[in-house]
Amino acid sequence: GVFRDVAQVLLCSNAVAIFNAELLRNIAKTAWARQEAGITLWIFLALSSMCLAVSLIWDRREREHQRSLSRSESLSPKERFMLAASRRSELAQAAPEEELESE
Repeated sequence: GVFRDVAQVLLCSNAVAIFNAELLRNIAKTAWARQEAGITLWIFLALSSMCLAVSLIWDRREREHQRSLSRSESLSPKERFMLAASRRSELAQAAPEEELESE
C-alpha cells in the first residue's frame, strides 16, 4: 500500500537523517516557525491532516455502505421482498409521526 511505499522511500533515502529527534527539536527553537512562511506551513499541515482524517472517515463509511449493498444483493427474491416490505412499513409508521410533529 501507500504507507509501505512511503516507508520504503524513507528507509532507502537520506530522508531518515532529516527526521532525527535533534533536528525536529531545532525546528521549534528557530524563529522561522513563527514567521509568516512558517505559520503558513503549519496551517497547511493542519488542514492537510484534517482532510486526510475526513477522507478516511468517508472512505470507511462508503466501504460499509458497499458491504451492506453486496449483502442485500445476495438475498433471495423472497428475502428482498420481505426486506422492502419491512422498510415500507417502517416509513409508513414514521410518516404519520412526522405529520403530527409538523402540526
